[in-house]
Amino acid sequence: MTFETYKVIHIIGLVLLALGLGGMLSTPPDQKAPRWTMVQHGLGVLILFGAGLGMMAKYPDGSISSPGQWPIWLILKMVIWFVLAALPSLIKHRSIPRSMGWLVVVLLAGA
Repeated sequence: MTFETYKVIHIIGLVLLALGLGGMLSTPPDQKAPRWTMVQHGLGVLILFGAGLGMMAKYPDGSISSPGQWPIWLILKMVIWFVLAALPSLIKHRSIPRSMGWLVVVLLAGA
């Protein structure tokens, strides 16, 4: 596949992740989030991860194919995706409040 194909797949994963997080966060705190929101979130994370690795392998100048050569923006992006992937668990176990979860999602997705 081409770099552009991986990019499109990566964006589809982002949309699924956002839909899953939005569905989970919009569920009232006293109710359990619908299962499909967690499925969307998990599928989005897997697609983002797979397409991201594909994009790294097909990067136009080949400069980020090994971990020792990763630029700082790529490392920060991976940290952001890791936090967004762990967010449902943190909210479900009440490690952070829902209102803080909304703020984290907006700030990290904007970054």
